[in-house]
Amino acid sequence: MVPLSLDLDDYEYLPDRQALNKLKKMKELQFITREYIREFAEPFINGQLNGTGVKVSRRQLPKFHQLIEKVAAILHIFPPQVFICNDPYLNASTFGTGEQNVIVISHSLFEQLNDCQLSFILGHEMGHIKSQHVLYANMYRYLQNRQRRFSASLQKAILDWERKSEITADRAGLIACQDINEACRCLLVFACGSKRLADEIDIEEYLENQLLSLDFNPVGQIAETLYSHHYIPVRMRQLLDFYYSEQFRNLWPNKRDWPDLSSSELEIELK
Repeated sequence: MVPLSLDLDDYEYLPDRQALNKLKKMKELQFITREYIREFAEPFINGQLNGTGVKVSRRQLPKFHQLIEKVAAILHIFPPQVFICNDPYLNASTFGTGEQNVIVISHSLFEQLNDCQLSFILGHEMGHIKSQHVLYANMYRYLQNRQRRFSASLQKAILDWERKSEITADRAGLIACQDINEACRCLLVFACGSKRLADEIDIEEYLENQLLSLDFNPVGQIAETLYSHHYIPVRMRQLLDFYYSEQFRNLWPNKRDWPDLSSSELEIELK
């Protein structure tokens, strides 16, 4: 089902937008962003990916190309370029400058997932594009690799925003696949490294036990602030909250088009 329209206000995680607006005002970031575009982003997109990966097209991985166009239509964006690259790590990422963007998916992740789960991954990455996350996230990683020194305040601000931006992107992924069970199992693939193992995990028990452990572990909560992503159980809880919200249902004004919440294997609603 394709929403009649899809504005950022319809699904975006508000703290994400607030943190990004704060980030854009930091002069240090404005200067290094120009350096990133000139020295890395444009040459990488135009050169390295074409030399080391396979660009998806109507004639190259045609079924996956159709899925890309379907997800782009659901999210109301122009289909980005997508490359499959030889990489043993389960990974998907988006590179770009805000004007030119490309999604890169590792072959190891691609081969693990079914079409619905791939829709979640594509929706997640296209969500980063729609929300204009791509430039700042990639720029920070590039300069980290070059061992560029940052002020402590900038590092903290970027990581805080990135964790919030992933919640928005997960919501876009759910809108794309429209199946909360498959979305959660896709996240579990990243947690355990295998779709076969993820399919054998009881999601309710996973959430109840591991969220409880995290909620009562202040050291673990502090450690999470050093990462660009929230822990998988936290992301899953956020995704469930969005799935059961009126905000999610309101994406389809006609009640006949509502995703069937009763078909979900998940009977718990996490607070």
